Amino acid sequence: MQILGYEVDPVSGERVTYGAQAGQFIVKRERDIAPAMDYTKALRDASGYAKQGIKDSFQHCVHIPDTVAAKMMTDHGFDVYRRSAKEIRLFLRRHRAEYANLFVTAGKI
Repeated sequence: MQILGYEVDPVSGERVTYGAQAGQFIVKRERDIAPAMDYTKALRDASGYAKQGIKDSFQHCVHIPDTVAAKMMTDHGFDVYRRSAKEIRLFLRRHRAEYANLFVTAGKI
C-alpha cells in the first residue's frame, strides 16, 4: 500500500492512515489503548480506590475503552452501550481470558 498521508488525534490516540493500492483508496484506523490499560491497572493497584468506592456506595468495576467495545461488537456481536451492567458482567466473566485486564477491581463483582 502506498501511504498518501495520515492524521493523529492526540485526545483519543487514534491514527488514521490514507493510502492507495491497486487503484483503491484505503483508510486504516488504529488506536493505541496502552494508556487506557495503564490507567485501569493503576486504579486496580491503588489500595484506597476500591475502599473509597465501597464507602461511597459506588464502585468502579470495569473500564472499557471505545476501541475494545468496538472489538467486542465485531468479534462477539456484544454491544456494551445497549446492555445492562449485569449483562456486561456476565459477558466479561465468560470471556475473562480475553478481557480480564478491563477489571478495575480485583474483588468479586
